[in-house]
Amino acid sequence: MKIYQKTGVIILATLLGLLIVLYAASTTILLGGFAQIEAEIAMKDCDRMVYALVDDINMLDAMVYEWASRGETRSYVSGYSSTGESIDLSDQIFERLGINVVLVVNDRGRILDNMGYDLGARAPVAVPESLKAHIGAGLPLSTHTGPYSALNGIVMLPEGPLLVASRPVLVPGSDEVAGSFVMGRFLDGAEVTRISTMVSLPVEIITPQVVLEHPEYDDIFQRSDLSPEQFVSRDEGDHVVVDAPVKIQSLDENHLAGYSLIKDIYGSPALMMRAVLPRDIYAQGKMSTLYFLLFLLAGGLIFAVLVILSLERSVLSRLSFLSARVHAIGSRKDFSDRVSFEGDDEVSTLASAINDMLAELETTQLTLHDRLNATEERYRVFFNTGTDALLVHGIRRNGTPDTFIEANEAACSQLGYYRHEMLEITPLELLGPGEEEKYPHIMRDLLDHEHSLYETVYKTYDGAFVPLEVNAHLFEHNGNAAVLLVARNISERKETERLKLEAFKQIEKNMEQFAILNDHLRNPLQVIVGLTILQGENEVISEKILGQVGIINDIVHQIDQGWIESEKIRDWLKKYYEFE
Repeated sequence: MKIYQKTGVIILATLLGLLIVLYAASTTILLGGFAQIEAEIAMKDCDRMVYALVDDINMLDAMVYEWASRGETRSYVSGYSSTGESIDLSDQIFERLGINVVLVVNDRGRILDNMGYDLGARAPVAVPESLKAHIGAGLPLSTHTGPYSALNGIVMLPEGPLLVASRPVLVPGSDEVAGSFVMGRFLDGAEVTRISTMVSLPVEIITPQVVLEHPEYDDIFQRSDLSPEQFVSRDEGDHVVVDAPVKIQSLDENHLAGYSLIKDIYGSPALMMRAVLPRDIYAQGKMSTLYFLLFLLAGGLIFAVLVILSLERSVLSRLSFLSARVHAIGSRKDFSDRVSFEGDDEVSTLASAINDMLAELETTQLTLHDRLNATEERYRVFFNTGTDALLVHGIRRNGTPDTFIEANEAACSQLGYYRHEMLEITPLELLGPGEEEKYPHIMRDLLDHEHSLYETVYKTYDGAFVPLEVNAHLFEHNGNAAVLLVARNISERKETERLKLEAFKQIEKNMEQFAILNDHLRNPLQVIVGLTILQGENEVISEKILGQVGIINDIVHQIDQGWIESEKIRDWLKKYYEFE
């Protein structure tokens, strides 16, 4: 087979192998990475969907806390009301607060008063009897153990899921619990649409009735995903704790579905929130991979044709002529003849080398000796012109390093020694504090593998310490084992790594301060909204305040988004630079 044929086969085989490897790598690594990023974004979108629901429950809890803390509420529940009238909520208050039911319960679980309102029909209605079944002595919705206890979450009713919040009503002038104040809002289509608008996702509510109609939903969450905790609870510091497992499933090549399991106030599965997300990132990854492989294939074929044509014209034809000329000289055994060739490339270099070889056959041993001296001089020039320190030392019979045999000018300059001083010491005498303990392991690794790459610290003649990256090679020198050390000064690299670590720590600190600031903004904002709604006698001013609160809330959401993006950047830096 001709050389150009072999070259074509090699290029095509290499291209084919490269395409196979790149295709396998892209499907397993690149597309896998896109899928992982896509899943992480979907998880965060599902978290936003859940926390939008949690925000509604927290807002409901803030309103309940305000009403339960009022003096007239405490007097009424405690039996101290002078008029004996019930708590009266007008239709306007129901509409302004966006609630459907209110219940007032005493400490024995008896319902003292209850009111219902249909927000769609804008008319009073009776409180569902199914909700009253959750009120009674010992039931969590109407039982509170202390003045600061609270119960928030979801109650599943035949009429639909109900967002509820319950707070204790205290006896006036004491911390004794006199009863409970309960508010509720149905999680209806309007509420789901509002949540969808808030998080910019198509949110769906999957109830147990829907699961019965579509059994495929029943396999999304397993028993191992469940915990006895409620959906929304509060810890000892009155901080909100959310327990909502999230699962991501691929619907098809173009869509992902994110599911969040929502539990009721008893810790039992109540419903699922579902959002369908487009797989734009994964689709773009597939398209980019396909284009890349096609461009690579086309470029490889063009490159192969051009290489073969260029090889035939500029190399193979000239090699054929050179081969015939050398064969003719060898047949005549006329070593005084020379190969004539024009050009300034590898073929010309080969012809020149052949001429040199023929000339060497005619020269005497003295000429050979002169050339050997010239070669040695060139070696010394090469040895001393590099910027890296080059050191050669022997090895004693016990495996410890012997004195240096050779040292280039860079080594002498960096370590502050004259060359004759370097040849009188061993590597052990240059080691910085604590480096002697590592050297036996380095020598064993070098003797076992004939090569070792490590970092160490050398002490200069003036007592300064220089961090070095040493590439050690074992070779034979005049029949004895010797070691060539190629040492590079890595002071700047160490300083750069230190500065990177300090910058990363500053990023961590800034992110913590962002999180604290966001929490400090959100809690007073909820109180302002609740107070404005409940105390806002002037509706125009209340609407303006609520409008400004909405602007502040949008800014808080933007800070949230910025914190999430900063967290991704931080995780990328941590992974890329291997920060601990």
